[in-house]
Amino acid sequence: MHTRPISIGVIAITFVVSLLAMPAAGTQALAATATTFSGQATVLSGRVAGIPLPCIEGPANCGGVVDTGPFDNAQQISESRSLICYDVPTQDCLVTPPNVTGQVLSVEVLHAAVVAGGDTSSAEASVANFSLNVAGQQIGADILEARASATCTNNGAVVRAGAETSVTINGQKYTVGTSQTQTIPLPGVGFVVINEGASGPHSGSSIDASALHIVIPAADTDLTVAKVHADVACAQNLGCPSKHAFVTGGGFINPAGTKLHFAVAGRNQAFWGHVLYKPAGIHVKDPYALVFNSLLDLNAALKTEPNLKFDNSKLRDLSKFEGAAILKWSAADGSLLGEVLVIDMGEPGVDNDYFEIASLGSTTGALGRLAGGNIQMHGKC
Repeated sequence: MHTRPISIGVIAITFVVSLLAMPAAGTQALAATATTFSGQATVLSGRVAGIPLPCIEGPANCGGVVDTGPFDNAQQISESRSLICYDVPTQDCLVTPPNVTGQVLSVEVLHAAVVAGGDTSSAEASVANFSLNVAGQQIGADILEARASATCTNNGAVVRAGAETSVTINGQKYTVGTSQTQTIPLPGVGFVVINEGASGPHSGSSIDASALHIVIPAADTDLTVAKVHADVACAQNLGCPSKHAFVTGGGFINPAGTKLHFAVAGRNQAFWGHVLYKPAGIHVKDPYALVFNSLLDLNAALKTEPNLKFDNSKLRDLSKFEGAAILKWSAADGSLLGEVLVIDMGEPGVDNDYFEIASLGSTTGALGRLAGGNIQMHGKC
């Protein structure tokens, strides 16, 4: 477990590409045969101005910039990848390979994760401050994210995918709902699909989606942003998932009109995942996490956490509480360096989910409901 600041010149990070799959609520009979899962999350893939995007932060069979790689017929999956930024003009973001797209494309806080187990396969991918300028088309977004899940239930497999998405295209802003898809024509040059493949929940065992798909044949550009895949092959009888619970998420809060981007991944009572907080250059690997399935338990634990300022009045509707997690990191001598509190208040995450960071020994500290993004709990049984 360690922290390291983001430096101008070396800003490659292995962020999160985790397909967190955990069980749905409820106790079920033991499975006669194992449930198996497949999944993948890729942040950027395709080509820009005729140039294929390289494999950066991924396995040998990587499909683009920050990719978990594909998983097939696995009984459990836990994988994540990340990168602080790619081709941002004001920062030296790329360590290797060299910048191949110039300043045509730039993104920050690239995150991908795939996790599966119990009865659910989940995949998520996200980026912040997306910008593409090609063939006279200017396309941008504060945050782009996609989520997909496939879950076994007593009535068969159920899938869902999508996230509320806002994109600005040539000065006009388009906002698309979680389970909706919209195609925006680019007269004379191509089109943009927002929330491609978003749908559900509905019956099915496999689903694919992406936050943004940009096709501009006139500039030999076919770019997919935040692409996710999840599927499940259900056992005849379901088994209750393990006692471990996970949290994943990313986005930004906006206190005093300043967007503060973050991303988190943590596993209950384990040193796993990460905390990424861009404004202070904080990148923590393998924080220790405690997950709470009730607001009562969370409030009791917070009485011993004087650095965290949360109280119930900061949430909109307490009945929508889905879970929370406290993630901590320490120095080599065991002294506490900082901690994060995240709360999942159901869907949508915007203006409902909660994020707070307290970094001891510095002025870093911020809290509030999300202005963009989502917190997702996995693993209730």
